[in-house]
Amino acid sequence: MVYDSAMLRRNLLGISAACLAAPRAAAAGSRIQRVEIVRWKAGKSAADHLEIEAGGGRIGVFGPLGWGLPKLLAEDMAKLREHLLGKDALDRRVEFESLWKAFYAGKELSAYAAATDPLTGQNIEGTTRGGRHSPTGLRIMALSAVDNALWDLRGKIIGRPVYRITGGTQNRRRLDVYSRVGEGKDLGEARRQARERWEKGQKKQKWYFVFGPKDGKDGLKANLELVRVLREELPEATLMFDNHSMRFEIGVDWVVELGKQMAQYRPFWLEEPTAPEDTEGYARIKGETGLIIAAGEHHYTRFQIQRLLDRKCLDWVQSDPDWCGGISEWLRIAEMVSKHRGVKVVPHCDNFMTNVQCVASQPVSLCPMVEYNDAQTEQKMSYRTRVLRPVNEVIDTPAEPGLGPDLDRAKLEKL
Repeated sequence: MVYDSAMLRRNLLGISAACLAAPRAAAAGSRIQRVEIVRWKAGKSAADHLEIEAGGGRIGVFGPLGWGLPKLLAEDMAKLREHLLGKDALDRRVEFESLWKAFYAGKELSAYAAATDPLTGQNIEGTTRGGRHSPTGLRIMALSAVDNALWDLRGKIIGRPVYRITGGTQNRRRLDVYSRVGEGKDLGEARRQARERWEKGQKKQKWYFVFGPKDGKDGLKANLELVRVLREELPEATLMFDNHSMRFEIGVDWVVELGKQMAQYRPFWLEEPTAPEDTEGYARIKGETGLIIAAGEHHYTRFQIQRLLDRKCLDWVQSDPDWCGGISEWLRIAEMVSKHRGVKVVPHCDNFMTNVQCVASQPVSLCPMVEYNDAQTEQKMSYRTRVLRPVNEVIDTPAEPGLGPDLDRAKLEKL
């Protein structure tokens, strides 16, 4: 379902008498009073977080912020405050898309559907970025952070986790997890690490290829050796392989050959097999290898995902709520994907808390699992009251209001 503002507000304000004994009083206390980037120190680490505060001292938080987003948000802070201060945080219309339209009037995100960059107007089909995120993508990510902080604030006002207030009816208390492992440069070490993680209960493992088309036949052979060694070590494991070394390249013939040869080792999926804007390459790779294809973390908004769905070359959509347009846009993407039979959604893990809330809001048939990165999650959640850790590939959905464990302000130092 796509939820309009009236429906969401009914869900937010009418969830239960226990949550809101006096809806009018709650609404009066939901006006946004402060928008600020705050730098917090936890031990030897320090990071910027976006805070949006409403009445009653309730603070929506999103962070740590990376990718240069604090600078982008700081540059636009005056306009951001102009747009948010005094607004009702429970108003579903206050979200990523309305922010984009306010900041970039006339620059429609739907341009992505025609392979056109919304800000530059340039055709981007078949191009490479030369870096992980495009300049326009970084601005989408900055407003994604705002959207996510707003969802955290709404949850805290209502007193429920985000997944219970998105408008859906899901009550998924536990989620299946798959784990990102790492690169397999040293095959002996990869074999050892794969076995060690298997014995700890990690039966679903994702590994990264470190060679791409530029590395020619030797690189292709090295990637295949990693697949062979891991399958030999773990005959029953679910093994995913991520072409993250290729996201800056277009070399479809090379990838097709890799895909055909690795098929014998039963990979669960091949992830990001070519550059994000290489839609034709995706179609060829899917059509000529028959492999399950996963992608989407570097595709912004539903309009870029739609191009891949239209070509029927995507089986798992990995849109990241921290990057694609916030939770609001991610929900639109999930709704869109639900209309494509057999296609599933598993968000890329930049912020584990956000991903858990998104997956828990959807039926298991659409979102069967959530991605986990142990080292990254430990670091990012070191500012929180607790760290979310799966046990035997299962995570208990957090019950705290908002996105999950809040900032542990008692142990943090404000810089």
